Amino acid sequence: MLSPGSQKAVFGNLHTRGLVWRRDRWETSAPAAERKHVNAGPEMGGVRDALSFPGGDVITVPRHINAQHVQTYVSTTRNAVAATAMRLFARALPLVPRRATGLLAPYQPTDDEYAKTRFAVIAQAHRGFSDAQVVMRGQDQYRASAGIAAWIARELAQRAAGPIGMRAPSELFRAEAALRAVASLIDLRVEPSFG
Repeated sequence: MLSPGSQKAVFGNLHTRGLVWRRDRWETSAPAAERKHVNAGPEMGGVRDALSFPGGDVITVPRHINAQHVQTYVSTTRNAVAATAMRLFARALPLVPRRATGLLAPYQPTDDEYAKTRFAVIAQAHRGFSDAQVVMRGQDQYRASAGIAAWIARELAQRAAGPIGMRAPSELFRAEAALRAVASLIDLRVEPSFG
């Protein structure tokens, strides 16, 4: 479930294209132009479709990792019919006139609805013939986001020195230690797998 702020950002960017990092440059990509199968585990419904969707990782990951391809996806349902409808809807949204995008009203979930939300973040890496995946699952995305932001702010305030300016979190913190600390703080379940 996208927050009202995220929904407004989507509505405001209907006529812009997202970015994908390929080899040594950013390329533009229309939302929902690509899809892939992801598996967040049986408790999240197993294998489901995910649609390409603009995300900040495309900008931050290549800053500190020699990645050949970075693309973000989103999956909002495990129902195949609903996923197909969402893909078609996303492809049709740019046809909405620019003047009309300001009239689109975001859905405002109640606090109870947010508390019941479950989410998963799946990070996949491929190198040669090796694959790795980390699945992080949690509940109540607002509470989780607030916990992560508070942890980062506290860690930054306590450090004596370090890089300044706009940085990706993994440029500032050791990934495994930070993930363990955040996971225990917001009750995040982390499952790595390697293939």
